[in-house]
Amino acid sequence: MKSRLQSHTERREALVARCAALRGEARYHAAQLQRSLWAADLALEAGRAIKRRPLVLAAIVSALAIVQPGRALRWLSKGLAAYSFMQNLYAVLRRP
Repeated sequence: MKSRLQSHTERREALVARCAALRGEARYHAAQLQRSLWAADLALEAGRAIKRRPLVLAAIVSALAIVQPGRALRWLSKGLAAYSFMQNLYAVLRRP
């Protein structure tokens, strides 16, 4: 029969291992959440930048009127695709 001390030691070791596993899981979920919120952060920063410099918004609206919205959307979609590709490439290159 196990002694009380040995029983408590085994229980403590099990709890420490469980805590380590839960910390790792929490770290993983936090990283996933951080990745999913990058668009919101980008939109907030764009809003703050426009608030600081309202002439930028006027320049963007003028450029859209000159360039045509369809062409601007094509440029935007190509730019976003290139940005996404670079982010994925960077993530792959950073892996050990």
